[in-house]
Amino acid sequence: YDEEQYLRSEFVKTLNPETFDMIAAYGIRNSHLTSIQPTGNSSCFANLVSGGLEPVFLSGYVRTSIQPVAPEKLFLPTEIDWEAKTYEIQWVTGTPEQNWQWTKEGDENLLATIFEDKTWKFDRSRGLLKEEWVEDYGVSYLKKEKKWNPDAQWASFTTDLDVDAHVNTMAIFAKWVDSAISKCVSEDTKIYTDQGLYRIKDLLNEKPNKEGFYDPKRNFTILDENGEHQKIKKVYYGGQKYTKEVTFSNGMKITCSENHKFKTNSGWLAVKDLTIGDKVQQRIGTILTPTNSLQSCDRPDWYNCIEYDFPAVMTKDLAKFIGMWLADGFTSDNSVGIVEKDDSVRLECERLFPVIFGTTAKISTDKRSGVRTHQIHSRALVKYFRQHYGKDCVSKTCPSQIFQSPREVIIEFLAGVTLDGYIQQDNLVLYEGYSEGLALDISYLLHILGYEYWLGTKYVKQGRKSKFSYCIKGYLTDKQILPIETHKQNYTTRGQRNRQTLISTPNKLPKSNHPQYYSYRNLRKAIMRDGLVKTSLLDKLNYDYDPELSLCAVTSIVDDGKHDLYDLEIENTPSYLINGIVSHNTINLPNDYPFEDFKQVYTKAWKRGIKGFTTYRAGTMASVLASQSSLDEGHKVLADIERPKKLECDVHHISVKGEKYFVLVGLYEDQPYEIFAGKNGFIGKQVKKGEIIRMGRPKGLYKAVLEDGLEISPINATCSAEEDALTRMASLSLRLSSNMQLIVQQLEKVKGDMHCLAKSMSRAIKKYIPDGVKEDGSCPECTAKDSLIRQEGCITCTQCAYSACL
Repeated sequence: YDEEQYLRSEFVKTLNPETFDMIAAYGIRNSHLTSIQPTGNSSCFANLVSGGLEPVFLSGYVRTSIQPVAPEKLFLPTEIDWEAKTYEIQWVTGTPEQNWQWTKEGDENLLATIFEDKTWKFDRSRGLLKEEWVEDYGVSYLKKEKKWNPDAQWASFTTDLDVDAHVNTMAIFAKWVDSAISKCVSEDTKIYTDQGLYRIKDLLNEKPNKEGFYDPKRNFTILDENGEHQKIKKVYYGGQKYTKEVTFSNGMKITCSENHKFKTNSGWLAVKDLTIGDKVQQRIGTILTPTNSLQSCDRPDWYNCIEYDFPAVMTKDLAKFIGMWLADGFTSDNSVGIVEKDDSVRLECERLFPVIFGTTAKISTDKRSGVRTHQIHSRALVKYFRQHYGKDCVSKTCPSQIFQSPREVIIEFLAGVTLDGYIQQDNLVLYEGYSEGLALDISYLLHILGYEYWLGTKYVKQGRKSKFSYCIKGYLTDKQILPIETHKQNYTTRGQRNRQTLISTPNKLPKSNHPQYYSYRNLRKAIMRDGLVKTSLLDKLNYDYDPELSLCAVTSIVDDGKHDLYDLEIENTPSYLINGIVSHNTINLPNDYPFEDFKQVYTKAWKRGIKGFTTYRAGTMASVLASQSSLDEGHKVLADIERPKKLECDVHHISVKGEKYFVLVGLYEDQPYEIFAGKNGFIGKQVKKGEIIRMGRPKGLYKAVLEDGLEISPINATCSAEEDALTRMASLSLRLSSNMQLIVQQLEKVKGDMHCLAKSMSRAIKKYIPDGVKEDGSCPECTAKDSLIRQEGCITCTQCAYSACL
């Protein structure tokens, strides 16, 4: 059929657009696809856009089979450095073919090649994959009904589709395929706006009834990753999906989809790619000041009760009283009150009750303990307090009006809460109690005020209401929050200690006689290692940095069941802050795609209800990883060479952190073949040469005879099992590859107990890297690109003579 005949057929008349959509989605799910790539060059899609119908059919799809057996001459990439985009080739047999190469595909975690007319891929986490063409379920269905025409206009490859067709295709995927929904957070996630703190679902007037974009109920602005104000354009509702709860080192918790991205010190990472210990960027101090107008409060229902005064808006006095009640208050069947034993609290209660309720409270004193109770008898107030502030110590919560109140109201609320606090290590614990919700609310309020905090959990064996209590400590940098009890007012204002921030530009070292030379050297080492530097060191050196940027580690990732998910469309940026944590919001385009048309792509996508996608302009990303065989042309690969019984060796004497090590490098025709290492205390420094001899029995052991006659048998006698394994793997790497730079890089990354041994081995191997070999990156001194070379074992800059060894 042609398109017009097809649309008139009885088959089309019996299916509505949603059924078409579901056929396509069902085909995807039942093809066992490992990824959804609507814009991939090898994916076949069909787009039907006519007669008011917009379904998607697949005329074919690429499926991956997990862990297939590799053909004999398919040489697999090994020792892959995913960041540097280099890898080794493990030669299986004979001489490698030179008419193919592994290339980077899609992202940083996938390599691909064509071998014997088949597409093979190497995934960072899953290993070798093979792609095969499979027929989609929808296509099979049409063929069975004898209604399939592969030559129809609506059956085409994605490479034949225009941008509009791509967007329409992705809209169907976003509607029916779970993996197309990404970067959403749960409905109760609190968002900082210029009008206060709101749950993300409360940014809408009412809960939406279907997935899609909705207008916010006000003109909110929000902070992006740079701390700049941006307008919220749309709120996206993504339906109910399975989620993960991510906990950070400061106690903050965020519930989101596994595809939600956070900005780490290594770049943007989805939750499914996060690991425990990853450092996530956080902004402290850039605060959106809430509106200056006081928030209105609901009034108690005085029906059939004595009517007392009650503020119509959230005043400072009311906020302080609510904080005091949440800390040390209670409700009984017919009364609301606060208990205290401190004269300053007594005076504050005597002041606040008349101001708020227009009457004094009844005061009773326990003669044995001295505890005083201030209470008002009113069933209406009991009902109101339980409805708005919590029924008991476990369910107590901060009223929403506090979150949207001016700064001074929030400060008074926190001052009242401190009745349940204390001083710990000179810092003020604002609250410790059984309500996790209240502790989290206080942490949000501290963040609004620009303070860091720590939220902890304690096990309470004798707890009646709960076996866990929650402690929220504030690292306060001023005395704005003044506890009511005078003995709690002497807290420190030094803020959090040992906070880290991210620095990307290495500093230039002063001369060695500079009084702060070693501090500058420590700073530079930290920057070159991972960019994470303690702010105390930066402050000591008066180093210019972003004081609002800090990092907190991921401490837990657990399943959290199904939640309604929401996201935000932000003007001018794909990022915004969730509780201070930096969070993130591709279609392929030709290199010369016009800028105005490029902008329209996003408009079209938004109109079709697509929550978010990425665009990629051809030629803007390096895609080919250099085969190491071409980089190391002229060097021998030693894997297939039978080891002689004896090999000459070089003896290296290395000192790491005061510990002495020996490193023996066995040489085959002047090329490093194997390496042995161990703690030293018996080889003289004058010894530089020797022989490594394979022992007959037991098999797999070697002895060394040095030039001074000293015999070490076996060589690994001073090594632990783990250290012996490390030397064996390094030896295997030397035989499989001549890229000693990559081997050095991997050894330098070793942490823990084997760090010193690995460090000594890396220093020895550096000496065999030929002079003049280029190093990746820019010079830390002059920032010149492509100017670093290896010279006498050290990284040296050809422009400014910088040397990493000096």
